[in-house]
Formats: sequence, structure tokens, C-alpha cells
Amino acid sequence: MKCPHCDDGHLVYDIRSIPYTYKGKTTLIHDVVGDYCKSCKEIIHIREHGHEFHEHVRGFRDKVDADARLRARLRKIRTGLGLSRSEAGSLLGGGAQAFAGYESGEAEVPEALVNLLLLLERRPELIADVRELGADTKR
Repeated sequence: MKCPHCDDGHLVYDIRSIPYTYKGKTTLIHDVVGDYCKSCKEIIHIREHGHEFHEHVRGFRDKVDADARLRARLRKIRTGLGLSRSEAGSLLGGGAQAFAGYESGEAEVPEALVNLLLLLERRPELIADVRELGADTKR
């Protein structure tokens, strides 16, 4: 069967893992059933399986968007506490360069750090205690 996209290649039925990239983040979607064009590499999804593929894509996009919103919120909390990136990394953990990676999406934010920042958002006065504890551990 000829490819309806390029009108040149022939379609081959197959089940493959397909990489999908959204906003610079990539995932692998497994077991994608369809007719694949050897020339243009397009996929013609088999109707009953196309929905599954699009659900995986939608879920991945939702996760990437949620991660971006969380990173923006964490940055807002950090700046609201009056902390520079290096000060936050030294004080809250991860090291001086950690927050640059957390906020850019290059590094995964540890769940404990997320919880600590959310707590400090609710109770910003606790930053004084965190500073004191940090000073105690450096003695």
C-alpha cells in the first residue's frame, strides 16, 4: 500500500517504540501499532490503537506542563524568601548550582525539597530556623 503522506513510500504494518518530544523533554511510547512508511517515516495509526497513542502523548504533555508550573512556583517561593539560587542550594541542599538546574528543568527536584519549599511558602518565618540549623551544622 502506498503512503498517503509522501505518495512515494510503501506502508509496512509494525509495532514499534516511538520517541516523542515536547518542550525539549523526550519520552518513549511503547507498542505503537500502525502502518509505517519506509520513505517519509510517517505512521498511519490503526484506528483502535491510535487512541492509546494519543492518550500517552496527552499524559506526557500534561506531566511536562505540570513540572514547568511546579518549577516556576518553586522559583517564586525561593525569591519570595529572599534567597539567591546559590544561597538556596547551600541552605536547603543540593549545592550552590543545584537551583539553577532545578528551575531550568535540567535536574530533577527531590520530593523532600519540594515539600520543604511548600512548607516555607506557608510558614516563611521558618526560614530563620533553617538558617540557624544550617549555621549549626557548619560549626
